[in-house]
Order: sequence, then structure tokens, then C-alpha cells
Amino acid sequence: MDRNAPCPCGSGKKFKKCHGAAVPPEVAALPPDVRAEWQRAEVLLQRQKRVGQEILDWATKKMGGDWIDGALDAWGIAREDDLSDLEGDIYIGWVLFSYVPGKLGKPVAAAWLDDAGKRATADDQAFVTAGLGLRMGIWEAETVEEGVGTTVTDKLTGRTVFVHEPDLTHMLSPSEFVCAYVLESDGIHVFAGMHEDTLIRQDGMQFVSELLAETGSDPVPDAMLTDAAWQARTARRWHTLADTLYADDADA
Repeated sequence: MDRNAPCPCGSGKKFKKCHGAAVPPEVAALPPDVRAEWQRAEVLLQRQKRVGQEILDWATKKMGGDWIDGALDAWGIAREDDLSDLEGDIYIGWVLFSYVPGKLGKPVAAAWLDDAGKRATADDQAFVTAGLGLRMGIWEAETVEEGVGTTVTDKLTGRTVFVHEPDLTHMLSPSEFVCAYVLESDGIHVFAGMHEDTLIRQDGMQFVSELLAETGSDPVPDAMLTDAAWQARTARRWHTLADTLYADDADA
């Protein structure tokens, strides 16, 4: 990215004066080419936050506030319950790129591209396009570089990628499982929605085994991985399992 270009976080500052100004110590120690890739990933993560919020604001203006209730119903949240903070991030990824409101007839992000998105930058449009058709995965961390990223393998498909993730990697350990979307844009992979609870390998493998048994296919068919209803059920099931396991740990 041009260091004199506006920072994609939307601050109005030049990139070199904002998110390109400094890097964490662990990133500063990386070779120049790897550090440059980390900064490209940071740009993508900031774009994800900014554009995602723009799309949500557009959807509320377009459809009114009631569309949120419809989305929560489709996710599987009862009207008397609240969405847990732990599943908020993966829910937002689902709402943007998979959920299809009846008033739009297509995913929210796709409808935004056809409307307000026409005035967006080419980079923003490319990011949103990359997000459409996201597949939900159950990922096992193979290696973890704190502050940089993690190599993960989707146990539903066998796909392995390196995901740039500066925050989670301070808490993630090899062999832990995460339920998440991974988005690829311009050769960079980032999490585009993730449940904040991880599972140890034993519990993660049991979760995967049950999913594979139910689908009757290994790997899981692409059509299922991109199905909004299946994604919602899987993420909610992950949330329920993690909630139960950690409640049991607290009671022990």
C-alpha cells in the first residue's frame, strides 16, 4: 500500500502516520518482506472493520431496525435471549456475507455492492466480493506466531492456510480448535468472523467427527459449507458445546 495514501481505518490520516506508523516488537523483528505482508494484512483487517460497519449501517437505513430481529431469529436466538459477546464476531461475518433478508433477496453485502457499494473504492469492493460465499470452517491451529498469525487446517475440508491475526495469537496454542470464517483477499488470509471460545483438540475432534458423521461426507460438500442455515446451526452448536464445557470446568 502507498504509505502516503489515506489509512483504510478511516481516520483521515495518511497510512504512514496511522496504522503504518509502528508495528509490535515481534513484527519489527521479522524480515522486511514478511513485515510488509503483515502490514498488508493489517490494512485488510482495518478495511474489514470499517466497511463491515458501513454495510450494517446501510442495511438498517435500507430495511429499518426490524431486519436485525429477523437475522437473530435465523441465527437461532430466541426473542427473550441476547446474543452472547463470545459469538458476536462470527455472527457479524454471517450477517454480512451469508444471511439473506427477505427484503433484499440476496446476502446483505451483495445488496450493498449493488447500491451504495458502487461508490466505494475498488479495494473496498474487492474485499466485499471476496467475502461473498465464505465457508465456515472448524480450524485446528498447527503453528502460532504471537502477534503475527497462525497456520490453521480446516478439519472439514483439509485446507491449510496461514491466517494473519495479531490479537488471537497471544492466547491461542497449537492444537486448539476455532470455529471461524477465513477470508482471502490479494493473497492475504484473515479471520472474517470467529467464535471467541476455542476448544482443546479432544473436544474439537469430537465436534468434527459428529459433523462429518451427520453429513455423511468427508470432506464436507462445498454447498453445505456455504449454506447460511447450516452455518448458523454449526456456530450455535459450537457455542452451546463450549458454554457447557466451560461451565463444567467452573463447577469442578
